[in-house]
Amino acid sequence: SITLKTVGLLQLMIQSGILVPVHPKSEMFFFEKLMTDIGDNQSIENHLSTYSSRLKKMAKIIKEANSKTLLLIDEFGTGSDPELGGALAESFLEFFYDKKSFSIITTHYTNIKLVIEQLPHATNAAMLFDENSLEPLYKLEVGQAGSSFTFEVAEKNKIPKFIIESAKKKVEHDIVNLDKTIVKLQQEKFEVEKIKTDLAEKRDSTQNKKENLEKLNDQLQQKLFNFQKLYEDEHRKLQFGNKIEAFIDSYVKGKSRKLVVADFVKILEQEKFRKLGADKDETKRMQVVKRKITQ
Repeated sequence: SITLKTVGLLQLMIQSGILVPVHPKSEMFFFEKLMTDIGDNQSIENHLSTYSSRLKKMAKIIKEANSKTLLLIDEFGTGSDPELGGALAESFLEFFYDKKSFSIITTHYTNIKLVIEQLPHATNAAMLFDENSLEPLYKLEVGQAGSSFTFEVAEKNKIPKFIIESAKKKVEHDIVNLDKTIVKLQQEKFEVEKIKTDLAEKRDSTQNKKENLEKLNDQLQQKLFNFQKLYEDEHRKLQFGNKIEAFIDSYVKGKSRKLVVADFVKILEQEKFRKLGADKDETKRMQVVKRKITQ
């Protein structure tokens, strides 16, 4: 009921131009009419029972509902004999479906839940409960019918167990089994969703760690490259220093200044050629980078 009222409130807000608290990727529609059947309008003055007041509302909705109408109906078909009321509610549902009205309906009738499963453009949904504590989980699960937890809630509210067992015997065996199956499926789906969420969180965490490791690896590779370059520069300078030392030794030992200078000039030319080549390679590399950026 709270979910249904929230949808109605958000719809009125957005159609009044008010910002709504929803997910950024949410999609919403605009309707020409928003019709509701929520709450009990029984009246002593007009001699209306709960059922009569609801039928009066339903008559108006049937007259005006179309494909541009949003219908919000709480406790669909209640106020009368469950079997007869359920059948009438089912006929109402089929009428709204044929009219293509967009409807959100809450119900405890099993026959309505079963009809919804057969209709291609209708979907069951249920509010999840913890099966053991019967505490609400405040999560709407779209895609499956929910249990009304009739006997479970009665037991939680301290209705004597012998009365509950007696009631169970009076209900058709298949209906009780169906309700139990729905409860079990609901709980299992909740567990699967929980595992799915945990796996998604672990996957995101693993992805973040992987990205951090890749970043660290890139940094280490860059450091390694810088150390390699530094080592090569230092090694070259050491070699150059050794050559200068050799020139000094040969000059001390009597080699003519002219020959020493000639050898030195040769080394200078080699270094000049190497440096110009390195600069040229760097210029080419930068041109390639610039071209890629431009593309």
